[in-house]
Amino acid sequence: ALPSAGRHAIAYFYKHNRKDEAKPWEEKLTTWEYERQAGAEEREIVLATDSYLPHGLPVDAVKALAAHCANHKLLHSVYIVQKKVQYLPEYPSYLVAFKMKQSMFSTQKKLQAELTEFIGKSNLGDAFLFINVNSISGLEGKMKKMPDACVYSIKKVKAA
Repeated sequence: ALPSAGRHAIAYFYKHNRKDEAKPWEEKLTTWEYERQAGAEEREIVLATDSYLPHGLPVDAVKALAAHCANHKLLHSVYIVQKKVQYLPEYPSYLVAFKMKQSMFSTQKKLQAELTEFIGKSNLGDAFLFINVNSISGLEGKMKKMPDACVYSIKKVKAA
């Protein structure tokens, strides 16, 4: 509500020649906009230096995602963690790191179609960023250390 309330307060103070009282609201809006932009950028980038927390998602949501993963035969494993963020931490950011099977019979086009289907029908919102676990050095090792991060693995399916 801050942007809307802030703009109304600023307009009110300017309309009534109380510009000094508008300044704190202008500063709040500037800070809010900076944090919003910085938070968006922070959530769009995955770095080797990022820190993670357990995902904390409801068991039912994790089971639904695992079932969704099982429908995609080219997936080897899928991990979910919550990314530790500096800006707007009250809005969680999740990283979904996937690993594809190495198949000599799959073309790049088939792999891409499978991946697009997996991501597109995952029913996960904008707070979830998908990434190939092999695209960041050491990422899979970090994921494996995090409790309950592995939500799907072909090894788990074969063992069951």
